[in-house]
Amino acid sequence: GIANLKRSMAYLIDATVKPTEGFDDLETLYGRMVSQWRTELTHVARLIGGADTQERYGSQPGPRFTPVSRARQKEAVEFLNEMAFQTPDFLLVDSILRRIEPVGSIERVTAAQASILNQAVQNARLIRMSEYEHTLGPANSYSILELFEDVRDGVFTELRDISEIDVFRRSLQRRYVELMSSKINPDPPQEGGGGRGRGGGGPQLDPELSDIFPAVRAHLSELDQMIEAVIPTASGMQKAHLEDLRFRISEALKGRTVSAGPPIA
Repeated sequence: GIANLKRSMAYLIDATVKPTEGFDDLETLYGRMVSQWRTELTHVARLIGGADTQERYGSQPGPRFTPVSRARQKEAVEFLNEMAFQTPDFLLVDSILRRIEPVGSIERVTAAQASILNQAVQNARLIRMSEYEHTLGPANSYSILELFEDVRDGVFTELRDISEIDVFRRSLQRRYVELMSSKINPDPPQEGGGGRGRGGGGPQLDPELSDIFPAVRAHLSELDQMIEAVIPTASGMQKAHLEDLRFRISEALKGRTVSAGPPIA
């Protein structure tokens, strides 16, 4: 799917630009290309913490649901690190972008990346991974902490090779920290909203009672240490970005202040 998108990008201008017309068709088709890129990679993200299902009836032996293998889940994350979380340069064609908008490519791309990232570390997915680790054992399962470590290595590659962090990656890294923060500092339920919903697939454990909170806190603390270690090598916007990430992590780990409510008479 990604290979087809890369090939299609070469034809966008010829297919949409006409001498006496504007660039509305080009903008529409380009937007669909970005959307399809996101969709293709979201399918890959669903392998993480997923299960294969085969319809069975009472006379047929064997399980109906089988967790996706540890190796296949890790392969999915490796693919996402390469195809989703690295900046998709094939979508950033200046001859297209400057025809449809003066600015906006950073938001367009990193919003799509954030959507894929959110799918990969979705709470329901993490809760399943925790349960699978218990039932299958550590050797045969893919743990939450291992997932976080693998995704972090893709989103924060520059911390390991001490390379320049470009503007797209800086935006993605901020989104990553904010996403992790939202897991341990969730918005309060909306009044009259009916509480936490759960889709199909069986009873859903409250995230606050799951392994998500301790895993995220441990993960953010480790990420903070990694950032702290490379700040002395940075300067300019790179240093400002890294210091800002540390501030965001610190605020996330402090937690949201809970109002004490009105005084009791």
